[in-house]
Amino acid sequence: MSGFTQILVKGKNFVEFGFGKAKCIFNGTFETNATVTDSTTLYCDSPTLENSNGDLWYNVSVSLDGEYKSNAT
Repeated sequence: MSGFTQILVKGKNFVEFGFGKAKCIFNGTFETNATVTDSTTLYCDSPTLENSNGDLWYNVSVSLDGEYKSNAT
């Protein structure tokens, strides 16, 4: 409920493009900084549920270059 739970994200080809570029995007609207630890792992902190627009869950996306654009309308 209060957020700041560290989330492990596994994937492929994670690259650190510079400080503050890697992000986790929650529900296409709220982002937190991510830390790339290797090419398959990154960590980010969850936001509070107050930022979830009433949902009790989040969809999580990752941006490595800080240029994430939401497709949500």
